[in-house]
Formats: sequence, C-alpha cells, structure tokens
Amino acid sequence: MERRLERTVYFIVPENTSIRVGETININSDGIIARKAGKSYLDNLIIEGHVDNNTPGTYDIVYKINIDGKEHKRTRTITVIDENS
Repeated sequence: MERRLERTVYFIVPENTSIRVGETININSDGIIARKAGKSYLDNLIIEGHVDNNTPGTYDIVYKINIDGKEHKRTRTITVIDENS
C-alpha cells in the first residue's frame, strides 16, 4: 500500500463556477493541490487563460503541472452571467 501511495498524484483544482458581471474571481494557485508522495509541486504550476469579468460568457482556465516528466492538466470553467439580460 505504501508503495502505491508514492506513485499517486493528487492534482485538484477548484470546481467550475459562475460569477456575476463585475464580480472578481481569483484564478491563481489558491485552492489547488498538486502533490505526490507528500511533496508539493505548486511551484511548477502553469495557469493558462483569463476571465473578463465585465463580459458575459464562458471562460476555460487550464491548470498544468509537470510531475516526474509527465504533464497533468485540469480545466476549470468560469461562467460570467449578466443578470440584467
């Protein structure tokens, strides 16, 4: 069991979410877990994409990390909603 845990990669990003026009959202490393065998890999985190919180729409944020030569990628979708439309 211990040997299997040494190989297990935990790469977790925040859930998809919706915000209102003008509301801010952080897409940085807050709330992200990137670990293997008790070691954090957040220093290697790459975040791609942006959210225009003034324009309604759907935005994909891609979080990538390289652990032991293998790229792991997760996508988070942020939806900006205009409640006046």
